[in-house]
Amino acid sequence: MKNSKQKTKSNLRNRSNYVRTIAMTGLLIALSVTIGWLCKTYLTFGPIRVTFENIPVIISGIIYGPVVGIVVGVLSDIVSCLTSPNPALNPIIMLGAATIGALSGIIPRYIIKSGEILKVWISVFASHIIGSMIIKSIGLHVFFKYGFELLVWRIPLYVGIAICESIIIYAILKNKNIKKMLGKQIQDKGNAI
Repeated sequence: MKNSKQKTKSNLRNRSNYVRTIAMTGLLIALSVTIGWLCKTYLTFGPIRVTFENIPVIISGIIYGPVVGIVVGVLSDIVSCLTSPNPALNPIIMLGAATIGALSGIIPRYIIKSGEILKVWISVFASHIIGSMIIKSIGLHVFFKYGFELLVWRIPLYVGIAICESIIIYAILKNKNIKKMLGKQIQDKGNAI
């Protein structure tokens, strides 16, 4: 009898965590799309766009792991494209978004085992170097025919964005209220922070 009560409690706790993860994933996607829309509207200059839309993608990877990071990155990109005035899905840019989500989950879980701030900085920089500077730049070149002389400016841009995002993400993840809100989810996921 006691064993069945424990199983029931465990099942309820797992379902609750599952629902909470889905709700947070939806919130992070909506936040990424909103930030992306604001940046597309006000901070785009040809192939150069100052954007912080990857903050929710990276946070999702760090907190929930690479699979959720990929889901948030891909769905954010799809929704963002479909809600833009000229909807054009670019599979290479979508791959870049997925890479950002994946690396932000893989690095703190499987590669860097200690040092909270180090995990965030390396996750953010590796995600942007591979996802934004390399893959998304290739997508911009292939689909929109931007020349490499323009795309090279994405390197210093994303170094600056990565510095800002690292500071913001670390501050968010260290916030006591955020930690309390996420609570057991962070512990259950073998959290990065």
